[in-house]
Amino acid sequence: MSSSNVGLIDDDSGKQNSQVESEIQTADNADVEAQKQSADEDDIAIEEVLTPLRIKQESAANRTHMMKRKRGLQKYRADWEKLSEFRGWLQPEPKSCYKARCEACDKSLVADITVLRNHSQAKKHVMKTGGTVYEGPIVRSKSKIKPDEYDEDSPDDLQMKSLSIKDNDEDYEVGIQSNDYHSSSNYEKIDQKHEEIQCKAIVSKSAPFWKATAVVNGHVTELKLSDYSGRYLVLFFYPQDFSRICPSELIALSDRVSEFRALNTEVVACSVDSYLSHQAWSRTLRSDGGIAIPKMPLLSDPTHVISKSYGCYLPELGHSLRAHYIIDMRGILRHITINDLPVGRNIGEILRLLEAFQYTDETETLCPADWKPGEPTLS
Repeated sequence: MSSSNVGLIDDDSGKQNSQVESEIQTADNADVEAQKQSADEDDIAIEEVLTPLRIKQESAANRTHMMKRKRGLQKYRADWEKLSEFRGWLQPEPKSCYKARCEACDKSLVADITVLRNHSQAKKHVMKTGGTVYEGPIVRSKSKIKPDEYDEDSPDDLQMKSLSIKDNDEDYEVGIQSNDYHSSSNYEKIDQKHEEIQCKAIVSKSAPFWKATAVVNGHVTELKLSDYSGRYLVLFFYPQDFSRICPSELIALSDRVSEFRALNTEVVACSVDSYLSHQAWSRTLRSDGGIAIPKMPLLSDPTHVISKSYGCYLPELGHSLRAHYIIDMRGILRHITINDLPVGRNIGEILRLLEAFQYTDETETLCPADWKPGEPTLS
């Protein structure tokens, strides 16, 4: 065979080998692409299955969160519309049972009686309703007082036709006038059940322990009786925020806090209002009926546990009487004063009592009537 024929055969063989290798490479590439496409399709299928599950889980988590939140909320009560302070402007929010609506201000509010009361005190609301600021007592739904027994013509002089107290195992009807006024005239026998209150406050015994939420310098914190160990404490109960006499008492107390602290004494004021109400009242100017960041804590007792244990809770009205307690540095209760609602207290007299108790503790002497520092004592 000639050399030229051998060369042609080699060229044909090389071309065939190249073509085979090219076909193999193309097939491999096609297989790889097919595998990628199959994997992508599998991923899409898996995602289509997982996406609804994720959405369902997120929805369930959101529902759980909302349920937990709603458990802490108060539902709207139609009885509120009958109260004189809310009459004419309060309506339910159609979209939520946890909301209320002010028709006068066209505003949605949280369905909480403290929030609603604070709104009713707002200047804009008062201007729009043409009314006056309500300063009557808290009226509980369990009371036998009917809403139409209020004097509609003068909400500031709200009259309660009948409340009751229990005295010597007999029930009597008591005429009550609001706005920090409690009269005990016009007694008539009636049949009504009463809540039993266990008073644990006894002079010369350990003061009842308490632990509660408080507003201190505008901030919410937690306080307890043991925080004041080693110091004297004046626990000062008052009926309500945003009332008439209470601001005068707390302003007078706040203005003289430095005198109490000079006697190693702290002052804590307490009412049945929520800490939200305390915050709102603290931020209100004195000229507008507020107390403008008082210099002592405002303790919140919405469950009435503290006021009941100290024996100053008034179940007929749902808040405490005007009471204050002097507790010494050992936690022993040394003094109790409880006033009826119409009369405010003398801050100077509380300071005098503190000085007298501390002087007798230090000197083991006796203080006569009307004793003041520097005057002779009895040995």
